[in-house]
Amino acid sequence: MDKREIKNSVLENLIKVRENLIKSREEYKEAAKDAPGAMQSHSDTSKFQFNILADNIASQLQKLDDAVILLREYGEKSTEAEIGAFLKIKENGEIRYFYLVPEGAGGFKVKMDSIDIQVLAVNSLVGKAFLFKKTGQEFELQLPAGKRLIKILEIN
Repeated sequence: MDKREIKNSVLENLIKVRENLIKSREEYKEAAKDAPGAMQSHSDTSKFQFNILADNIASQLQKLDDAVILLREYGEKSTEAEIGAFLKIKENGEIRYFYLVPEGAGGFKVKMDSIDIQVLAVNSLVGKAFLFKKTGQEFELQLPAGKRLIKILEIN
């Protein structure tokens, strides 16, 4: 599996997420324009709420843009689990694949060569557990769903 292809697929997905966020932000801004203001209705806070939603999306967009820049800058070869690393692990006897990305850019899967690769932000619970681990390391990961036995088989 070519790591560049994985990285490009992840970046394509992030661009789609970005486009959807921009569309949502514009919809909220438009809804805020059309909503009654405080002077028109003392009990309606729609304008204020729509503006807050638009601002939250703007914040998400900034994190996403920063993540894309970081991801593009990271090298092609990783020796430890870090941003841009592709991990092959064994979890409770099952082989799984992860691609580590910056904060605000994870939470989806890409499929390459009929293999599902979980795109995982380094600030997530599981991402933090993988961070700076090396090939061959074994560790236990305690999750709300239970304990996981992890062995890192390969890092690219």
